[in-house]
Amino acid sequence: MPTAESILSTPGGVASAVIGCFLCWSIFYYTLCIINGRKSFQWNCRLVTLIHAFVSVFLACYSAFVVGPLPFNYTGKPNSNLTTWILAISLGYFIFDVMWCVFFNTEGRVMVVHHLVSIYGLLLGLVLGESGAEITATLAGSEVSNPLLQLRWFLYELNLQHTKLARINEFTFGLTFLVVRLGPGTALCYCTLSSTNVQLSVKAAGIAFYAVSISMAWQIIWFLKRKHTAVREIEHVNDKMK
Repeated sequence: MPTAESILSTPGGVASAVIGCFLCWSIFYYTLCIINGRKSFQWNCRLVTLIHAFVSVFLACYSAFVVGPLPFNYTGKPNSNLTTWILAISLGYFIFDVMWCVFFNTEGRVMVVHHLVSIYGLLLGLVLGESGAEITATLAGSEVSNPLLQLRWFLYELNLQHTKLARINEFTFGLTFLVVRLGPGTALCYCTLSSTNVQLSVKAAGIAFYAVSISMAWQIIWFLKRKHTAVREIEHVNDKMK
């Protein structure tokens, strides 16, 4: 019987792993649609997104901080079996999710571009067989704020968007996104671009992903500022009515 390591020993094995992961995410989604049929397709898709965020962040952090080495010191080096599996699992998910988003036309251009750049970066890591450490670290940084984003959507669907919990969640999401992507994310991008071991195609993917992150960060800052102004105005009106 083939082992997890032997599956990834050939390009065909890696491709099979990606296809298998894509099918697993797809089957998981369709299973949710069956057992949770009272909810919308988007509700169930976001549950899949939530699970992927937890899985990818846990595996990437385990790879970086437990198995090692740290991605800042290991850029452009050969992938381990663990990082290869992380890339395959997430690539399978992103292929599923971008197909779902395009079919149902639920996301804006920035999010679709974010997904496509993610697919490009993950695919590069698998095809080249290297730079898995920094790519999986980037994956963790991009997914760590995702559960909060999904919680925001679920609260809106439950008509709880004006609660204190929703406001705290939105602030925490924005803060987490900005701190992680502009802090460690900037440092990792610098390490990747300055490394002589990293291939040009990976550097290009890093620049593209960082540019998308900056664009999303600007949108989040603008949204939080607008939301804060609206809340202050509502509180001012309520004070006058007392």
